[in-house]
Amino acid sequence: MLELIDEPPSVIFTTAFDEFALKAFEAHAVDYLLKPFSKDRFDKAIQKWKEQYREKKTNTTTTKAI
Repeated sequence: MLELIDEPPSVIFTTAFDEFALKAFEAHAVDYLLKPFSKDRFDKAIQKWKEQYREKKTNTTTTKAI
C-alpha cells in the first residue's frame, strides 16, 4: 500500500515477522522494529525519524529560499 502513495508518510514498521524487512526498506521505511523490541530500540527508531524529519524540513526550507 505504501508503494502506491506519491508522497508517502514516514513509517516505522513494527511486526513479529522478519521476512518483510527488505520490502519495508525498499518502500523507504524509516525503520523496522521486530517484536518484541526494547524501549531503547524504539527510542533509536524515533531518533532516526526525528533526524530524517529535520533533514527533510531543512531541505524543503532551503529549496523554497532558492
